[in-house]
Amino acid sequence: MMAFVLFATVFYLIYVLEGVAGGKAAVWMVAFLLGLAFALWLWGRLVTMGRLGIALGLIAVPLLVLASGWFTFNQSQTRPATYQGGECHDLQWQEFSMQKVTMATAEGKTVLVDFTADWCPNCKYNEATALNIASTCEIARQFDIVTLVADYTSRDPEIGFALRQLQRSAVPLTVVFPADDPSTPILLDGVYTATHLHDALREAAGS
Repeated sequence: MMAFVLFATVFYLIYVLEGVAGGKAAVWMVAFLLGLAFALWLWGRLVTMGRLGIALGLIAVPLLVLASGWFTFNQSQTRPATYQGGECHDLQWQEFSMQKVTMATAEGKTVLVDFTADWCPNCKYNEATALNIASTCEIARQFDIVTLVADYTSRDPEIGFALRQLQRSAVPLTVVFPADDPSTPILLDGVYTATHLHDALREAAGS
């Protein structure tokens, strides 16, 4: 049973890698895991041969792992992560920047910012149950709320700085900047409900 739990963990981490570095990097990671599995199998065979087998294994197995890692690392090509949020009718997520927040609030618009990451399961839960749902879309349309996504998968420096400005260091974090008082944003930490989010949006919009 623990083996299946570990298999599931590896699957999840490869999914995160795909979001960070792209599909090609994920494919070559699977290739590296294949080389690692072969090295471990070889070690299991060699140790049954006694001292000679163990001596050979101590040389061959590390070399095999290093060669597999070097080859697959060179074959993979990294790319910046891109956010691909779930569909939410006609709610449009824009890439985050503090300049966009400042411009939108200056125009009298409330701003919703989703600080998220591919490796964050609580972020995905919030997106599925509170953010990317029809009722949230309706409120955003009703009050003309600007929606921005801050994808922290690749530890973007600007997003990290924004988190520190908000006195936070981790995701998930959802921030609502009221148009009339953007210096006092409403923060939703961790996992929250759609009701909490909707109340924050209505409060910020002055409803």
